Amino acid sequence: MKKIIVNEEACICCGACMQVAPELFSYGDQGQSVPKKEFVEDDDKDAICAAEGCPTSAISLVESEEKKCNCENCNCDPCRCGETCDCNK
Repeated sequence: MKKIIVNEEACICCGACMQVAPELFSYGDQGQSVPKKEFVEDDDKDAICAAEGCPTSAISLVESEEKKCNCENCNCDPCRCGETCDCNK
């Protein structure tokens, strides 16, 4: 799993990440990019494209041992990601 980190100070609010990965990024209060999901799979092509395409390198994908469910509208037990979670509580 990779954790999505956006350096808000480096973000220039260009929206490039939202163009390539609208399911992963949105605009924050100050116009900067914020991740919609905290974790993605290691090979998530949209996350990789967003990080590589960021003109200021404000997006990082950091290796994480922690596993979180990122399924939208997850029904758990087990959810679509294969992990057992309790995100509906």
